[in-house]
Amino acid sequence: FVCGDGQVAFRIPHPDHPMDFAGRLASEQQLEGELSMGEHELPLVFAHTGETPAPPYRELEVSFEGEGRTLHGSLLLPPADGPHPALALFHATSTPRRDDQRFLADLAARAGLAALIYDRRPVPDDVAVLTRADFLAVVADAEAAVRFLRARDEIDGSRVGVGGLSQGAWIAAIVAARVPEVAFVVGLSAPGVPL
Repeated sequence: FVCGDGQVAFRIPHPDHPMDFAGRLASEQQLEGELSMGEHELPLVFAHTGETPAPPYRELEVSFEGEGRTLHGSLLLPPADGPHPALALFHATSTPRRDDQRFLADLAARAGLAALIYDRRPVPDDVAVLTRADFLAVVADAEAAVRFLRARDEIDGSRVGVGGLSQGAWIAAIVAARVPEVAFVVGLSAPGVPL
């Protein structure tokens, strides 16, 4: 939000670690300030570098059957002819929307991997109140995502992998252990303890 006199402030919400930015418009092309989370501060500069080019990949709206519910998502397909290797991306605890995974999916599609992102079923953000049944339903949905990818003509079913950030990386490892056809795992900041 622009507060006046070029001052800008906004909050990135998170149940445990919200981040606050406070800064000023240094020019029409640059925003300077500090990002703080708790007692930690980081100087940050946002600079406009030009128009964002259109993505080089196609995006399809898709749906597939998860554990007792239909899941909706997006499949990003690289520009080359398929069948493509693919990556199913799984959510961190506090990021349930498909667009929360869009940055990673965009990187994958630009690198030649099809990428599936989807809206996670509603479960508690607080791991302390997440039940085993909730967690296993999320894992079952992730397994369904792998089956969905492997069944598509645009996808090389022998080269489907899984990945995610934080709890998503945890789920990716579990899915890889339960679905022997998973070809690779990409884990970012994965927890190393059981639920």
